[in-house]
Amino acid sequence: MKRLIARVAAAAVTCGVAQGASAADALSVPIDSHGWTGVTVGVRAGVGSGVGETDTDGGPTPPGSPSSVHFGEPAPSAGVFIGYDHEIVPGFVLGVEADASWIGAEVLPADPTTAEFMFRNNWTATVTGRVGVEVSPKTLLYAKGGYASINAEASDQAGVFIIPEETQLDGYTAGGGIETMLSDRFSLRVEGTYTAAFDEFTPDSEFGPGSSYSYRPSNLAVSVGFAYRTPSPNGASKTYDAEPTRSWSGVYAGGHVGGLSSSTANGNLISFTGEFGPVSTTELGYGGYAGGNLQVGDRWVIGLEADVTFSETEWDIVGQILPFPYAKSDHQGSVSARLGYLPVPNTMIYARAGAGLMHIEPSEVGLWADVGAESDYIQTANAGVGVETMITPNLLLRAEGVYTSALEQYRFPAGGSDLYVEPSSVEARVGTALFF
Repeated sequence: MKRLIARVAAAAVTCGVAQGASAADALSVPIDSHGWTGVTVGVRAGVGSGVGETDTDGGPTPPGSPSSVHFGEPAPSAGVFIGYDHEIVPGFVLGVEADASWIGAEVLPADPTTAEFMFRNNWTATVTGRVGVEVSPKTLLYAKGGYASINAEASDQAGVFIIPEETQLDGYTAGGGIETMLSDRFSLRVEGTYTAAFDEFTPDSEFGPGSSYSYRPSNLAVSVGFAYRTPSPNGASKTYDAEPTRSWSGVYAGGHVGGLSSSTANGNLISFTGEFGPVSTTELGYGGYAGGNLQVGDRWVIGLEADVTFSETEWDIVGQILPFPYAKSDHQGSVSARLGYLPVPNTMIYARAGAGLMHIEPSEVGLWADVGAESDYIQTANAGVGVETMITPNLLLRAEGVYTSALEQYRFPAGGSDLYVEPSSVEARVGTALFF
């Protein structure tokens, strides 16, 4: 009997040790051979807005009038990048990256029948440093910044007797995003960047050096990138805690902050063509969001989300008169459906689309500020993409880009005038939420 008891006890201890070892093994599993260290090469595509500012240097302006006017509208962008990252300690990454991007952004003339464009931002090359922190298994939150070289071009319709010219302008770029590993070699990133020239570009005129027109490009862009990463030279292995943390089904609420670049075409009485612009503005945007998810199977997530963004967006009227602010928007909101895919259990790549409202009112400064125009809401539609990751079972972090376009015009009741705004916006933002 003593021998039987001893054998049972030994078997129980052996089983317990085996179960403990099995549980410990489940907590740590190798998922790649090199972590974040290695050379990366990739491509990216996206959309940007906030093309640049022009200055006519044409004498005094009325009180409240800007000295220069920002022109622009959303434009597509695409590029390639190459870089090197080094995970100096587990979860902390330093890197350097070079990027060449086609912008396709143009400043349009007041009368679009006179020329295809006034100024154009053709392409931008950047060299940046990158700092990243691993916020969940295989997901990196990063910031980047550095030098930019911007190619700008003037057409012969930028002003009277302007000589067509092309130049390179020095500038800077800054931004950030979220990158997630799709496999041991491939990753996907969603990022927002702001790029601007230090100096203005002043093309020559036929009367001599310089002219009364100048241009300083700037661009707020949102892009999705796909990268290939080479193995680390030392072949170091890396392990992560077991996944998933929890199901993606549940409700959440949080806040976001980022940049919002908005542009609008505008019509007015003074114009012979009936339309000027588009004019643009780039501002800080912040707000909140709440929604619910339902995970379908192992890889797919569907959901519904409501969000609101606050900003100090103001548009100028331009044309055969000196510029002055005449309309503004302080907030916009939407309700969107989301469809997400889980490349790894703790990280979701998603697309979103929906409808909403944008609040618009007359500016305090301008000819139409005191003619009885009231604030109003106009209908909008939006679409976007993002990456979201679980930092803990109850904390989410995301980076996303959203494009919003008005579905109708806001018109000023100024004696039957054609003055109106019809805005669109590009928003790059980072958000965090509590997951219940």
